[in-house]
Amino acid sequence: MESIFNVNLLLPIGLILMQTLFFFFLCLFLLRSARIIRLPIAGMEYSGVIVAGAVLFGLFYITTADIQGLFQAYKTYQNRGEDVAANTFSKFSQYFLVILFLGALYGVIAFGIVRLLLGFKSSVQEIQAGNIPGSILMAVLIISVSILLQRTGEEIMTYLTPQFVNFR
Repeated sequence: MESIFNVNLLLPIGLILMQTLFFFFLCLFLLRSARIIRLPIAGMEYSGVIVAGAVLFGLFYITTADIQGLFQAYKTYQNRGEDVAANTFSKFSQYFLVILFLGALYGVIAFGIVRLLLGFKSSVQEIQAGNIPGSILMAVLIISVSILLQRTGEEIMTYLTPQFVNFR
């Protein structure tokens, strides 16, 4: 009986975790520098937590766009008998650049949504003041944009992923 978990799958799992943690810390740094997240988090207003949570969730969702493609590429290289590690890293670098582009686009759009809905001068102060209805509206729009960008990323990944054809 074969095991469900294969040790060989640690390479793509490790790459995906590394990518997700990189984007998490980058997003956390940007949210802190924009003063949307303040420490201690228990002292934050609910509106800031709503917006920060929506931005972080959206970014996590976008980083899942390459999971299926990375596993498909890994299995394809493994079945072909090629150098699995080098080819997987090569594909991962392509996927990472696509995710980086989509994440940057997401950041610009999310920042634009915050600025447009709350005004260009006092948007961060409005979030910190406790505008919960505005924060919920922003969260819905930001998450909707992340769903759109994640689906776009999945489509881009299908064109970059090598396909394994099995002739029997």
